[in-house]
Formats: sequence, C-alpha cells, structure tokens
Amino acid sequence: MAKREFSGTYEVLSLLDRSFLTDNMEFVEAYNAIDEHDINTLNTVLRTIDKIVQKYPTPNDKIKTALVNVFREILGRYPYLYGYWKKLTAVQYQLNGLDTSLKTLEAATEAFPSSADLWCDYLRVLIVNFPDETKLIEEKLSKGQKLVGWQFYSHPYWDLALDYYARREKDLIPLYWEIVEVPLHQYAKYIVPFKKLLNDPEDIQKVQKTIEANQKLVGELWHFEKNIKQNFFNLTPLPQSEINNWNAYLQYLIAEKKSKKLIQSVFERCLVPCCFLEQVWIKYTGWYSTLENSLVDVIEIYERANKLLPTNQKLARYTYLGYLKKEFNDQKHRKYVYDAITKLVGSYMTIWRQETVTTSYLMAQFLPLLKRFSFPLKHDQPAKDILNQQFAYTKMLEAAVTSFLNENPDDTIPLHTMINEGNVAVVAVELIKATWLILKNVLQTRKYFNSFSKVQSIRNSTSFWLTYYKFEKCAKNFSKLNKFINDLGTNIILPVSVINDIISDYETFFLTNSTLSNYRSLDSKNSKDRNTIVDPILYSKCKINKPTWTPSKQQQSSTLDWYKTSEFKENGHPSIIVERPQITNTIVGRSIKSFGLLAPKLPSFRNLEKINQPPKYKDYYTDDYVGK
Repeated sequence: MAKREFSGTYEVLSLLDRSFLTDNMEFVEAYNAIDEHDINTLNTVLRTIDKIVQKYPTPNDKIKTALVNVFREILGRYPYLYGYWKKLTAVQYQLNGLDTSLKTLEAATEAFPSSADLWCDYLRVLIVNFPDETKLIEEKLSKGQKLVGWQFYSHPYWDLALDYYARREKDLIPLYWEIVEVPLHQYAKYIVPFKKLLNDPEDIQKVQKTIEANQKLVGELWHFEKNIKQNFFNLTPLPQSEINNWNAYLQYLIAEKKSKKLIQSVFERCLVPCCFLEQVWIKYTGWYSTLENSLVDVIEIYERANKLLPTNQKLARYTYLGYLKKEFNDQKHRKYVYDAITKLVGSYMTIWRQETVTTSYLMAQFLPLLKRFSFPLKHDQPAKDILNQQFAYTKMLEAAVTSFLNENPDDTIPLHTMINEGNVAVVAVELIKATWLILKNVLQTRKYFNSFSKVQSIRNSTSFWLTYYKFEKCAKNFSKLNKFINDLGTNIILPVSVINDIISDYETFFLTNSTLSNYRSLDSKNSKDRNTIVDPILYSKCKINKPTWTPSKQQQSSTLDWYKTSEFKENGHPSIIVERPQITNTIVGRSIKSFGLLAPKLPSFRNLEKINQPPKYKDYYTDDYVGK
C-alpha cells in the first residue's frame, strides 16, 4: 500500500461511522492508498466516490463533507487538475444543489485562474441560472477577459462574451476592438461580423490594418503553438521536447518585446504543464520584475510557486528570498516587504525544519533584516540612541534563545517560532557577537560562551566554536586556547578540515604572540594534564587529519614498541604500510659518558629481511564501514 503524502488538513475517514466504512471498504482502501505522486491512485479514489454518490442519493452531512474533503485535499495540492474541478462541481450539484456547485466553479476560477475552460463553465452557469445578476456577470466577464482573453485558443471565451452582449451594440463594438488585437487561433471568424457593425470608412480601414498586423503575429506564434502537445497538467514528467519548445516560445516573446498581455498569457499557459519546473517560475518572475510597479504581482507569482513546487526544489524559493531582500532596500514599501519576508522565512523553517544547514542559512539571512527593520540606525542619530538600539537588539536575541532553551516560546513573536534545534546556534552566535563586538561587554560574552557550550545543539555548531576561538585569541588567553586545541576532535567535534585550519592558524598565532613563560607553563610539573596537553609547537600538527590524537596515546606507545604503531609504519601515507628496518641499539639520545672509554658497538637491525617486501595496503573503508 502506498504511503499517503498529503497534508491531511481535511478530515475524511474520521467523519464517517464504522458501519459506513465497513460497507464501503473499497473507498477506504482507495483513500488510504493515495500517493500524491501517482495520478492513478487519485483517479481510483474518485471512481469510488462516484459509486458512493450513486449508492447514497441523499447522504447525511458527514458523508457529504467527507467526500468533498477528498476533492479539497487533492485540489489543494494540485489546483491545475481541470477534470477534478469539473467532477467536484458535478458532485456538489448532486449533493448540495445549484448554489453550492456555482460557488465551487467560482472557487475553481480563483484557484486555477488561467483556465479558459473553467471560466467558460462558470460564466455559462452564472448567465443561464442568474440572468438578472447583470453587475456580477459583467464583473466576472471583465475579470475573465483579463485572465484568459489573450490566450491563443481563447475563442470559446470570446464567443460567450459576444453572445452575452449581442443585443447591446454599444458594448459589442468595444469588445470587437479588443478581440481583433488578440492573436487568436480563430481570429478570422470575427472580422466580417465586426466590419458589419462599422459605418465609418476610417474605422474599417483601421480594423483592416489591425487585422493584418494580427495575422502576421498569429503566423509567428503558430511556429511554437503547433509543437505544443500537452497544454494540460499531469503528474508525469513533461517531455524535454515540450520544455524546449516552451522555453524557445517565451524567449522569443521577451526578445521581440511583445505586449505584456501576450507574454503574461503565454507564461500562465506554460505554467500549467510546467508548474513543477522552477526555472520557468524564475524566468517568469525575472521578466515581470522588470516592469514598473510590479512588486505585488511578482510576490503573488512567487507565492504560487512556493505553494506548487515540490519542497526539495530550493532555487526558486531562494530566488524569491533574494528578490525580497533587494526590494527591502526601498523605504517606500519596506513594511510590506518585511512582512512578506517574515512570512516566507517562517514557512521555509517549517518545510525544512529537519535540515540544519538550510535553516541555519535562512536564519542568518533573516536576522540582519530583522535588525534593520526593528532597530533602525541613522548616521545622524545620537550615539546614546544608537547604543540603546543595539542593547535592545541583544536583549531581544537573548529572550529568543532563552525561551527556546526553556521550551516556552512566545508564538506572537516571529523569531521565537522560527528557532529550532538546527538554527538556534545562529541566533546564539549573533547574540555573542553583538555583546562582544558592539557592546564591548567581555564578561557577559564569556558567560554566554560558558552557558551555551553546555547546550548540545549549540556545541555542534562550527560557527559557535570559531567565534569562541577568535574571542580567546583577542584576549590572548593561552591557557583557554591550549585547552580548546586539546579538546578538538574529542570533546569538541568539528569537521576535520576546520580542525586542520584551526591547528595551523594557532601554531602561527602561538609563535607570534606567546612568551617563553606561556610555553613553559605547558610542561609545568604542577600541571595534572601535562601528559595530555597538546604542545602547540611540537605536537599540534599530529592532530591534523587525525583530530582524536593526544600526547598521552603517543607516550604510551613510545616506550618499547613505538615502531609497531600505525603512524610509524604509514610514515605520513595513510593506508600504505611499510615494514622498515630499524636500528635496535641506536646511540641517538645517549650521553657520551655512557660509553666510557669504549667505542660504540656496531648497529644491529630488526626487520632487515623485510626490506624488499612490497608495501601492504589497508582498506580503512571496508574495515570501518562495510565490515560492520
């Protein structure tokens, strides 16, 4: 049985009593087997709904709600399923009557506004059943004209509009003027009826010129339109040839600087079969953002992309965030943009709450915007006011971190709702930096380090420990630094590459800034840890690429059998083991007095017979991972 992957916002099975579920197990099984990536499972559950509607002509309210909720759940995820909207309308008509079915069609035009078919269905039902609602009909006709009137195959919509205004010549002529400018597939059938309504020769001549220009444009568009085989939504991937044709089509329209209405119409049509392709959304918003006063519309397009694109597609969502950050610099609509950013980042934190890298990145992007909006600074601002703003900012950060650690966040504060295990370290580091670098409060900074270092989700942060390392370097606190270097790879777990960089940097820093007394303190006889502290000059490099190395291990293995260690055998070449000959009676390190008046003995060797043996190769991957 496939795993259901819808959000489960709507109640379905829980509304139905046990006897109904028992009598309709086919529906229950089909619903439980829904896989949002398999259209066949969706079609199956709809077929079972048809059977239930036929089986129960007058069901109770709970059954009605449950059946309708199945459609709402599917169409909430895939609003471009035209056939499902039609089916829902029919079910609503049978279960709840005309008014409810009409509201369903109206909702369909709002959820799928680029569907000319849905607009035609909605307007036909509205006009036939509510002919006296003239104002409403004309408003909907005008809205539909803006949304689908410029589509290449929108002639059914124009036919419906012309039929409605047929007896009102004062409205009919302006409508024809609109039609002859639209590059329609069946543009020719409107020419003769329009000319019959005109009496002025100049108007007829103007119409003829418009038609000739439009005819040329239709020919240009047909080069791309004839290659469109799938103009509807489906869960199966679109063939690459179709994608290439849409890209070429859009590129042509933009390059040729065609009218905004035409380009927007083609984009909206393209997004029906290509709604899972983030590059199309990026192209659309990129073009739209070049237009004047486009902020609200661009945000609306991005919001649709955010809703429709699979959650693993991040490029379009990051592009959206980048667009808002750019628009945030404009003071005219900063509040509007900031609210959009807050809402967006909050939704991203929910979608990717399990991804530490992603949520940390988003928090790092959000905090500077939060500071600029809630704690703005100006060049001519008094120093005292600037300091108060900085102090208020740190207090806000401290409250956010504290509330998270105490598990009592304030849901009315956006930052509190955004913090999670993956990004709390970003807020903690921002708090530390503000306290240390801006407020210059070293004592409080050290308290933060001591406190946060006990929190596992913060201890795992590379940024936290790098900040701590820089802090102790500025203080030239070599005792703390030496302990920090010693703990790397054991008590402090960081990526090996980061540990390598820290060790290399600290060796240079120690040689440049320490004194002889600092170095001697490492080997103090009173030090209990003198056998475990890493010497920053002699031994620190031993931790490079092997962060768990400690001096105590080296000393334990350096008495009689030091030559048996893997470090000696590998000689700086991990996994390549060579049994090298060794001198057993070396005089290196011996005092000359130990020889007395005798000459040193000739050297004796061990492993001399292995000098010509080939090296052995140790497969660490197999031993450490595959073998387990």
